[in-house]
Amino acid sequence: MQPAPNGSATLGSSIVDVQNGEKATINLSLDGTSEAHVLIGGGAAKYRVNTSVVDENGDGQISLVFDTSKASDPSSAMSAKGDDSVSVLSSTSTDSFEPRMYGIDVRLYNGSAWLSQVKGGMNVQGETTTTTTTTDGSSDDGTTTTTSDTTTHSGTTTDSGGQPGFGAGVAAVALAAVALLARRS
Repeated sequence: MQPAPNGSATLGSSIVDVQNGEKATINLSLDGTSEAHVLIGGGAAKYRVNTSVVDENGDGQISLVFDTSKASDPSSAMSAKGDDSVSVLSSTSTDSFEPRMYGIDVRLYNGSAWLSQVKGGMNVQGETTTTTTTTDGSSDDGTTTTTSDTTTHSGTTTDSGGQPGFGAGVAAVALAAVALLARRS
C-alpha cells in the first residue's frame, strides 16, 4: 500500500440514484493514488460494506458497480467496470436491503490512517405496497363478503415520524451540505 498524503478523490456525482433491484454505478476520480476505500451505508442504515478499489489501468477513474439485488451478499454485489478491481474488506447487513438513502464515504491512506476524502449518498428508490382487507360480516345466506384494496406507492420510503415535508429531498440537500462543509475543512 502506497501512502497518498497529497492524494485526492472525487465522486462523479454526490448523489447516485438507483431503483432497488437495479445496479448503481459510483464513479470515482483519483489523483495522486491508485487505491481508495469506499464505505457504503453505516449509521442508521443497518447496512454497511467497506471495499478497497484499485485503479489497475492507471487512468485515474474507477467505476464501482453496486448490484442492489445482491445486497445481502456484498461480495457478489460489488464489482468494478473495466480492468479496475474491487474487494470487500468487511460488511454488516440485515436480511433486507430497503429503499432509503445510504451514505458513501471515500477514504485515502495518508501513510498512517485512512482519512475521509469525500462523502456522498446512494438514493435507493423502490416500491411500497400496502394491502387493506375489510371483512363485511355475514350475509343472509351464511357467506362472508371480503373486499381487498391494494395501493402501490412508488418512490423512496422514509420514516420521518409522520412529519410532512421531510423525506429524500431534504436528506439529499443535507448530504450535499455536509459534503460541502467537509470539503471546506
